[in-house]
Amino acid sequence: MYVIKGELDIAISCYEQALDIELRIHESNPNHPNIAAIYNNFGNVFGFQKKHDQAIEYYNRALGIALKVYENINHPAISMNYYNLGRQYFMNKEYVQAINYYNQALEISFKIYMDNPTHPAIAHSYNGLGAACEKIGEYDQAIKYYMLALEIYHETYANNPQHLNVADIYHNLGSVYTSKREYVQAIKYYERELQIMLKIYILSPNHLSLASSHYNLGVVYYRKGDYANSCFCADKALSIYSAHNNQQDIIKAQNLYNSVLLQLGNSALLLDKVEEVRLYYGQINARYNDIDFASMGFVKMQSEYADIAYNSKALFAAINCQLVLLKVDHTLEYDNHYHKLACFYNSIGSIEKANEAFHNALTYSQITASLHVNYAQFLIMNADCLNIDPQEITYHLYSAIGGNEDSNLRYNEIEQNSVCNVLRDLIKEKNVPITISSKTLAYYLLITHPEYIREIDSPNGLLDSFRVHCNKLQDDIAFRLLANTYNEMISDNETTAKYTEQIYQLNLWPQFLLDEPSDEGKSVPLPMYNNQSNESKLSGDFNDKESGT
Repeated sequence: MYVIKGELDIAISCYEQALDIELRIHESNPNHPNIAAIYNNFGNVFGFQKKHDQAIEYYNRALGIALKVYENINHPAISMNYYNLGRQYFMNKEYVQAINYYNQALEISFKIYMDNPTHPAIAHSYNGLGAACEKIGEYDQAIKYYMLALEIYHETYANNPQHLNVADIYHNLGSVYTSKREYVQAIKYYERELQIMLKIYILSPNHLSLASSHYNLGVVYYRKGDYANSCFCADKALSIYSAHNNQQDIIKAQNLYNSVLLQLGNSALLLDKVEEVRLYYGQINARYNDIDFASMGFVKMQSEYADIAYNSKALFAAINCQLVLLKVDHTLEYDNHYHKLACFYNSIGSIEKANEAFHNALTYSQITASLHVNYAQFLIMNADCLNIDPQEITYHLYSAIGGNEDSNLRYNEIEQNSVCNVLRDLIKEKNVPITISSKTLAYYLLITHPEYIREIDSPNGLLDSFRVHCNKLQDDIAFRLLANTYNEMISDNETTAKYTEQIYQLNLWPQFLLDEPSDEGKSVPLPMYNNQSNESKLSGDFNDKESGT
C-alpha cells in the first residue's frame, strides 16, 4: 500500500519490521521463502528510489535463498530474481551485466513454461534484453528481441489488443528505429503506441502518457524534417504538460516547439517569405520580430541552433540552419559555414553535396587543420564513389600536419559511418562523443594509408614524428591511435602494449552525454513481486531517459 502511494520510506520501515518478525519466526531456517520475499520487496523499493546498489544487494539475498530452497528446480522465484537483477543493472547503466541476468531469467522461464512458450514472463525478459541491446548500440538485435516480445504480447492479449504492454513495445520499437535514424519506421510504431494510449486514456485526455507520446512523435518528425507534423505534436505535448504545471516537462516541450518554429521560419527565409519568417520567429521571442538577418546576433543564433540540432541528431534541421547562414552571410564574413555544411551532408550520406560543400569551404581565406583532415578523411572513405586525385589527399594530410594550428575534431555516434574504423570503434566502445586533435588524425590516416606518403618521406620517419606528437599531447585517444598504428603496421606488440598501458593510466575519456530527446517516455518494466503474477505491468518514466527500457 505504501509503495503504491509513493511513501517509500514508510514502506521500508514496514518491511524492516516484517523482516524482524520473520527472522524470529524462522530463526532455525534463515532461508525461508518468506524472508526471501521481503528481501525482494526491499530491492523493489530501493530500485524505485534509484538506490540501485542497495537494490542489487537485496535482490542477491533473495536469489541466494531461492537457489537454496529450489535447488535443482526451475522455479519462478529464481527467474523473477534474475529478471529483477537484470533490471537494476540496466537502471544502473551496467548493460552487459543486465544482459547476463536477463538471459538467465529467460533460460529458466523457457524451462518453467515449456508447455506455454508465450507466457508473459518470457516476453518481459525479451523486452529487457531488447532495451539493454539498444543501449549498447546493438540496434538490430534489440529489434529482434522487441519483436519476439511483441509476438507473445499479441497472443497473450488477443482479447485486449489495446493493452499497455503492447503500447510499450511499440514505444520501444519507435525508440530503437529513431536511434537507427529510420524515421518512417519510428513514426509507424510511435503512432501505433499513441493510438493505444488514446483509447486507454479516453477519459483522461490530459494524461501525461499522452503528452509523452505526442512529444516523442514530435521529436521524430523534427529529426525527419517534417516540421508541420512536428509542430502539431509539440503543441499537443505542451498543452498537456501545461495543464499539469510541471515546469521541467513544459520547458522540454517548449524547447521542441521553439526549435520547430525556428525551422519553419528558416524554410520561409530560404524562400524569401520575409513576413512568414517574422511570424514564426516572433512566436519564439518577440524581439526576433525586428531582427536584422545580416547581423552578428542573428548569425550567432543560427550557428548555436545548428549545433544544438546536430548534437540532438536533427541533421536536417542543422543543414537548414547552415543554408540560412550561407544565405545571410554569403561572403563568409563571420565563419566558414561551408565546412559544417559539408560535415552535416556527409553524416546523412549525401556524398555529392558534401563534396561540393567541401570544395566551397576550401575557397575560404583561412583554412584550418580540421578542414584539411576532415576533407582528407572524407575522400579516403568515399574513394570508391568519387573521382579522386591521390595527390589531393596527400596535400590535405600534410597541410594538417605541417601547420602551426592544431584544432580539435569532435565525433559522436552520428559520424560512425563516415569516419575511419578506429574512430568508429572508439565511438561505439565509449558511447560518448570523442575529441581528437587534427594532427593526430592526419598522422594516423597518412601512416595507415602509405599510398599518400610523399616519396621523400618514409613511414618509419612519420611514425617517429607521430610518437613525438602523441607524447607531447599526453592524450588517451592519441595513444590509442598510436598503439593501433604500431599493431597494424609493424606488429610491434611491445610498443603497442606500452601505449595501451598509457591509455589506461590517463583515463581521460569525456564523461558527458548529448541530450537524447527521442528517448523521452521510455517505458520501464516494473520489478516482479512475489505476490503478483509474472505479468508485470509497464509504466512510463518521462524524465529519466536512462531508466527506460
